[in-house]
Amino acid sequence: MRKKLSVFLACSIFLTGQLSLPYAYAEQAFTAPTPIDVTNSGASTNTNTPTVPESVMNGLNSATTFSGMNIIDFATLPGGHLDFGNNNFANASGGTIYAISSNSAIQSAQISALNIFNAGTITTIIPTGGLPGFTTANLVQGLNLSLNAVQNIVNTGSITSAGTLAVSAPAVYNALPATSAASIAPVMSAMQALNIQTNNLINSGTIVSQLANLNVLAHATGNLAINSTGGTLQALN
Repeated sequence: MRKKLSVFLACSIFLTGQLSLPYAYAEQAFTAPTPIDVTNSGASTNTNTPTVPESVMNGLNSATTFSGMNIIDFATLPGGHLDFGNNNFANASGGTIYAISSNSAIQSAQISALNIFNAGTITTIIPTGGLPGFTTANLVQGLNLSLNAVQNIVNTGSITSAGTLAVSAPAVYNALPATSAASIAPVMSAMQALNIQTNNLINSGTIVSQLANLNVLAHATGNLAINSTGGTLQALN
């Protein structure tokens, strides 16, 4: 079965780097055999790997920060929603957030904040050995994950979903800070569809849908700019 990488936008699209596909259409989808590997359009000769600006990373200074291992049962939250309101949220390097649901009525784990920073792991994938205090058979399998930010979503670690993954913010960074010495590229991955809604997608890592489609849409009524120099956008079998 052929998977699809779709790009939808309200106005204009700007891509930087080299595109492994021969075309990209505004206001409609473009389809290619799997795996899809888009490392951007050949509109620019700039080969510098994109990074997260220091001005964006400064938001960490005022963030509510999680560290270590955290298991959050979204069935215990109103509507399965962890809402930080007009505050910043961060998951520290080395930190792991297991998002789970013990109620079949809650099929999606939703996190909202002014800005979302992840330097560790945020996942809805239940590990093989299970999680302490929970019986795997009683948890929702294939739990969806949704991240929404008013300003920026910054992933320098790993964000993975056992179901669909929805990421929405005016700017989405799947890249490392300019000052980072890390050698492992960041990952956004979904077993099912991966949907990104943004005006500015910066990717120097991997963004992949394992079993379905990858969709990138313009946020609100703005333009859509994609810089994936050194990164990949994939929809696999």
